[in-house]
Amino acid sequence: MRSFTYSMARFEVIEKKNVAAAKADSEDFDSALNGVELYVGTRSLYLSNEIEHHYQSGITDALRKRDPDTASVFANAKAMLATMVAMRNSAAVFLLVALVLALQTPSHAQGYHVIKQTVLGGEGNWDYVTVDPDAHRIYVPRGTHVQVLDESTQKIVADIPGMRGIHGVAIVPKANRGFVTGNDPKGVIYVFDLKTNQVTSKIPTGEEDCDGLFYDPATDRVYVQNGDSMTSTVIDPTAAKVVGTIKYGGPLEAGVSDGKGTLFVNLVDSGEVAEVDAKTLSVKMTFGAKPCQRGYGAAFDAAHRRLFLACQGAMPVGVVINADTGKVIASMPIGGGADGVTYDPGTGDLFFTCRDSGDGMSGVVNIFHEDSPDKYTKVADVKYMYGARTIALDPRTHHIFSVGATKNDPVAATPQNRNPRPRPDLTTFSIVEVGK
Repeated sequence: MRSFTYSMARFEVIEKKNVAAAKADSEDFDSALNGVELYVGTRSLYLSNEIEHHYQSGITDALRKRDPDTASVFANAKAMLATMVAMRNSAAVFLLVALVLALQTPSHAQGYHVIKQTVLGGEGNWDYVTVDPDAHRIYVPRGTHVQVLDESTQKIVADIPGMRGIHGVAIVPKANRGFVTGNDPKGVIYVFDLKTNQVTSKIPTGEEDCDGLFYDPATDRVYVQNGDSMTSTVIDPTAAKVVGTIKYGGPLEAGVSDGKGTLFVNLVDSGEVAEVDAKTLSVKMTFGAKPCQRGYGAAFDAAHRRLFLACQGAMPVGVVINADTGKVIASMPIGGGADGVTYDPGTGDLFFTCRDSGDGMSGVVNIFHEDSPDKYTKVADVKYMYGARTIALDPRTHHIFSVGATKNDPVAATPQNRNPRPRPDLTTFSIVEVGK
């Protein structure tokens, strides 16, 4: 039995190398072990020498390698287990079964949870949240002011006042500027210094419903989404001036760049997507995104040319589109009121932040893994506070952030609104961090 003993020792070495993954899998693993223990405890098992010599050579050879092929180990161990009969040394068999189960469980499929949740309080409603991973800062617009947080501690390190009707923040580190969308009452962009957190100028747009915005490094432009005006205001971040306007055929929501001179923008009322030439600032074409009814959030996988949409409607879904053909290639059910989606190229995971998990009391982030450009598997549903619907990703930590209130008071129904949303208690306004 020396080869068996050697293999078991090598199993332990592998297990030690994967302590972090094992911890993440603990709940499912423990459950599996309980079932195995019950089985082993009721039977007396043994391995014949013939079985050992037949299968153990493959296991031992695989485990001798510096980076063992766990697939071949699992295949041989599974075959061995299938031929087990009553054996007195059940403890060794139990350990082998447990380790095989650990190898069989995909590590990416476990482990997402709420890492930290911090009460910020303060006045003002909210919309988008933005992370600056280089400066380790988080920006949270609150109607008339922007709360600036230390990403590690989630403590407020600055508060930028003097604004009206604000929604989103875009950071341009190379220009040492941040841009905030506002409405006073017409559209205005507030420009602030990233080092001093002081507003340095205002850029009037004259548009209605100055909402979300994003910075595209490929074109070195900030694109401001003016929903009701059905336009995007284009800003040169270095000059802090408007350099153009993009016109659409309907109200719009979030947009995203492919990094190669093309933008994709949600046309919310029609459930369509506008494809924009960032050089000419014109819409090249519009394509449908069914089963998406109303597209809000947008994200992009540049390596595989995939566009992701977070969609609201009677059947809320996440949609995956081939950016080169405009065809929907996958869709997945998500929570209600999704306003955010992000893709993490470092992990291949896709996140949808939703106001309502479906129980009317909690929000949820639905997480999927991109197995291939055309195949997506559910990873986890992490519940948190109701109303947390927008999202920001730190690609370095692979953590996502959202904001909402932990206490939401019920609102009486009216003939005009039979199912009103709860009213958030601003004293419980919080930021939540989800990761592994």
